[in-house]
Amino acid sequence: MGVKEEYLREVEALEAATDAAGVDESALPPFEGAIVVEDELPEMPAPIIGGILLETHKMLLTGPSKSHKTWGLINLAISVATGGYWLGFPCTKRKVLYVDFETDKRTLQKRIATVANAKGADVDQTRANLVVWPLRGTPCGLEEIVGELFRRCAKGEYGLVIIDPAYMVQDGDENNARDIREFFAKLDRLCVGLECAVVISHHHSKGAQGLKSAIDRGSGSGVFGRAPDAVLDMTELVLEAGTMEMARKVNSIGECRHPSAWRMSFTLREFEPRDALDLWFCFPLHQIDDTGLLADCKPNYGGQSEARKKQLKAENQGKVSQLDSACERLIGDGGFVYRDAVERELEWSITTVNRWLDRSKRFMRQPTSGGGKTKIVRRSADGGAQAKGACQDALPLNP
Repeated sequence: MGVKEEYLREVEALEAATDAAGVDESALPPFEGAIVVEDELPEMPAPIIGGILLETHKMLLTGPSKSHKTWGLINLAISVATGGYWLGFPCTKRKVLYVDFETDKRTLQKRIATVANAKGADVDQTRANLVVWPLRGTPCGLEEIVGELFRRCAKGEYGLVIIDPAYMVQDGDENNARDIREFFAKLDRLCVGLECAVVISHHHSKGAQGLKSAIDRGSGSGVFGRAPDAVLDMTELVLEAGTMEMARKVNSIGECRHPSAWRMSFTLREFEPRDALDLWFCFPLHQIDDTGLLADCKPNYGGQSEARKKQLKAENQGKVSQLDSACERLIGDGGFVYRDAVERELEWSITTVNRWLDRSKRFMRQPTSGGGKTKIVRRSADGGAQAKGACQDALPLNP
């Protein structure tokens, strides 16, 4: 018997078995025609986080251990509960359920109060719309959690369910693609069944993460980075020398005692791509860096090895050389060049030009009287300006 005949016999046997079982229709949904006319499109789910997450969709927040993910999720929960802003993104006011597996319930309540106070959130709205389910020390998998939520919650009652963290409710091996597909299938069932968005947190794998794509930094199977509708990844930044001092000078981080710097990357299925967001964590809130000071900072490549330190040093020296060449070219035989001309030439921000000027041994800033344009002049042998009466503006007091 040929291959074709054998195949046809198998098809006939399958059809006969289906008829014998009395199965008339597939359990899978039917085919649908494509819709081209905009007016005929189905109504889209409502946004929960503007430009990031829609209702009934899933979001994953990844980051290294002890990267303040829980503080960020509490901030998100309060923002949705009050219809406020989270990291500059508008949130739709909905009821929120926070399912927590890591924090002592007393500590969790204290953290919520601390974040709400720091945000200036409305106390009554937060109390009315934010519900917590403290499950630390309670061994249970996602299957049990989903079943219990279906018993306790009405469809549409909660607009957002946050599960923190993912590894505490995984029923299988996080490195097994099939197990993680089943994990996300259960989350989908929760999203659709309760008509809510679901946000989960997940930790980075060990080792250097800065060189990986954002969706591949989470520990375990690659399904973690591909199944969610939105993946937000937080990677710590290595602060360049003087960056923190400059940030304090322009009051970006104020009196924060132990700030840390982060870069949040976005992988979005339903929205257009967006640039990464540079953040400061000033306890207890993440706040956007609006100074541009973190733009040149590199991700933490894992432990700052000697090779990486040499690489950073080489990159820094390259920036200074690039700046020196541009200044030399623009000044030529003249005495100075205005800083904005250097910004345009290099396509750098004011902050970036200032940073590398402060490291240059050949050029420096010279503020003009009356708060006019800042000049760039050559340094003299003793480090001062060659032009008479010049003084160095070491920090961006006159940006």
